[in-house]
Amino acid sequence: MSSYTGIGSRTVSAEEFSFMRNLAWYLGFIDKEWCLRSGGANGSDTAFFKGANDGYSKFKIYIPWNNFNGLLEGMYPSSTDNYIFNASSFENRILEQATDLVKTVVPYWDNLKPAVKKLFLRNMFQVLGESLNEPSKFVLFCSNEKNSKVEGGTSVAINLARELEVPTFNLRYKQIPPFLLERVGDDIKKLNDRLFGMSGKEYDDTVVRINFLNNLRDNAK
Repeated sequence: MSSYTGIGSRTVSAEEFSFMRNLAWYLGFIDKEWCLRSGGANGSDTAFFKGANDGYSKFKIYIPWNNFNGLLEGMYPSSTDNYIFNASSFENRILEQATDLVKTVVPYWDNLKPAVKKLFLRNMFQVLGESLNEPSKFVLFCSNEKNSKVEGGTSVAINLARELEVPTFNLRYKQIPPFLLERVGDDIKKLNDRLFGMSGKEYDDTVVRINFLNNLRDNAK
């Protein structure tokens, strides 16, 4: 199973939300073994979460405390591959490691309120997994960025990823992993071939996916 991180701003346009949702779907379409890591917040996190569900791919959601944004710790649905983790309930040894990591990218850590610390700590798991020893293959995110400085809380995960040399792609600026662009033409053909024999919602949904992939390919030219 290969993991990627899908995160970003809570404030996104409808177009950006749709783009992230479709991109997460596309990764699941390519390979059901792709596992999304995200944080369960509104906006970008929710878009990736919905897209992973659309594509029936795996996901692990790291929330800062139980019932964050209505999400509860546990398997979702009853599958060991899809899990919502309450990051603040991890064993002390792991939380101490996460604290050491977050301090490398948040120099003002000691001045933060406890709730903000929990939000930032869970970002470490979004990039490294619950054992903090398996970096994501890449990070997809949507946020304002200037001179390689990302705005808001998203910057915590992005700065860690970049320190670890994990590739990051800011979707707000149409940065797409090259391996997706290399194969998108073949996948458009596969979906077009599947249209024959489809009807109703299945047909309509597939047309939406094809249009998304066409736009993805055209924007990369």
